[in-house]
Amino acid sequence: VFLGPGETLGDALLRFEQELIEGALKRAEGSITKAAGELGVTRHALRYRMSRLGLLPDGTVDEEGDASPASKQR
Repeated sequence: VFLGPGETLGDALLRFEQELIEGALKRAEGSITKAAGELGVTRHALRYRMSRLGLLPDGTVDEEGDASPASKQR
């Protein structure tokens, strides 16, 4: 795994987390409960991480919402 130009460790970790969650949701056909079980986290924890990353249950990114950490501080 390599960092992209200008990418920080934090950026890479967020990207990796998003890829893991997207894959689990795809395999679980959008079931948050099943995806959470596969990832070894609670349903609540997965929903929180999805919200933070702007992910929808089908594994796509919510382009309408701004899930960036800076927007959460307003």
